Amino acid sequence: MADRDFYAALYAVEAVMSFLVQDPGFLDNLSRDHHHAGDLDTLLDSLVPFLAGGFAATRQRG
Repeated sequence: MADRDFYAALYAVEAVMSFLVQDPGFLDNLSRDHHHAGDLDTLLDSLVPFLAGGFAATRQRG
């Protein structure tokens, strides 16, 4: 993966993680109680494969 692509993807991951902890009530409302800010481990079970897929797609592109 080119450095340029890596740092763009890293920025996106950092933004996601920052937003999750910045406004915890938003997650509860947006997910219609499928996920809760108090249980980020369960959310990460869904989120990590999604984010990893983005990294993999970017790596394949380069």
